[in-house]
Amino acid sequence: MKLVDIDPNSNKDIKILYKLLSKREHSISHKELPSYEKHELFVKKNPYRRWFLIKCDSQFIGSLYVLKDNGIGIDMNSKDYISIGKVINLLYKIIKPLKAKDSIRVERFHINISPNNFELEKQLKILGAIYKQKTYEFNF
Repeated sequence: MKLVDIDPNSNKDIKILYKLLSKREHSISHKELPSYEKHELFVKKNPYRRWFLIKCDSQFIGSLYVLKDNGIGIDMNSKDYISIGKVINLLYKIIKPLKAKDSIRVERFHINISPNNFELEKQLKILGAIYKQKTYEFNF
């Protein structure tokens, strides 16, 4: 297994990301699959500190991004969650969390997950991840 840096200007990477996005089981960032054109524009803007494809053998099984607030986002199918520990360990070998800044970021990587993603929650607990907060979104 390895993490491969995404090239936001690569049509191949954009297509792989879109295929992964179209198969996503749980989503926080969108309710409907965006058009390919919107997806392409988003990838080309590359709003992340680092962005990777997760490759296992010759297959791309997911993606992972790191935000400037040390948040991470992982997109994998639930059948692959068993590998989440390997993915996190690879991440730590490639990039370290930024130093903490009051009211800006905590000192460790952290992840937000869908409240319905029980399988990922289970795997995170097995890894020793600590439950830290609940997030609410206003609907007005």
